[in-house]
Amino acid sequence: MNPKYPTLAILPVQSLIIHEHHDDSRTGPLIERIRASGIFTNPVIVAPLHDHTARYMVLDGANRTTATRKMGFQHILAQVVEPDQLGVETHTWNHVIWDLPPEALLAGVEAIPGITLHPSTAEKAFDAVINRKTSLVAVHLPDDRVYEVHIHQTSASERNRFMNAIMNSYIHRARMDRTAHRNVEPLRKLYPTLSGLIFTPKMPIAHLITLVSHGELVPAGVTRFTVSPRALRVNFPLEILENPTLTLEEKNDALESFVQKRYEKKGVRYYAEETVLYDE
Repeated sequence: MNPKYPTLAILPVQSLIIHEHHDDSRTGPLIERIRASGIFTNPVIVAPLHDHTARYMVLDGANRTTATRKMGFQHILAQVVEPDQLGVETHTWNHVIWDLPPEALLAGVEAIPGITLHPSTAEKAFDAVINRKTSLVAVHLPDDRVYEVHIHQTSASERNRFMNAIMNSYIHRARMDRTAHRNVEPLRKLYPTLSGLIFTPKMPIAHLITLVSHGELVPAGVTRFTVSPRALRVNFPLEILENPTLTLEEKNDALESFVQKRYEKKGVRYYAEETVLYDE
């Protein structure tokens, strides 16, 4: 097998640990799509915790993992990567907030005990946050005011606690989307009731694994991972995956046979360049 091809495996669902808070409202529609298709299309992406517990952290696929559990499956299709593997990188999403008065957004963050706000500029604040220098997050308001959010605590657990508190200060009072934008200017036209833009920090995979191994969750919609190569459209039969009479070993044997037949039929394509799919 080409060493560039992804490592696929059937894993026990209970061995997978989700690293972020999850929106359960997305699970129902996904279950319906999986049942209707009869296949498990894209494997979840996981990294082993290496803490002698045989657990894996889900890098991508929290919704698929949750749906599989609710469907009562014992096993799930996964692509396994190592945290330090070449081609595995962690990135961040910023949050664009709307339908909440900007002053209310700012006041909600400022009201959290232990937090102080420091006026800044968009460029300086982004650098301070993304590189985890001085600021936990930053708030960029529609009128171009920018505030860096500082805390005194420096431990990973305490920083994560404050991150969750900040997200909770607006997530149930406003509408939120993930974005790669670093300035409010292009967002003003897109969001007429723009509240502001939240810069969030980049979290190394090793940092996330430490938090997850201690039972902590990071806020939803903050982490973003790129994995190369990445397995897509595997389309593994659901009847094999969910079969309660087959052992884990038998299911992995079936997966190996399934993939091998794809290779023999020239049904597996490797794209070395960045690829954009228009049929998802």
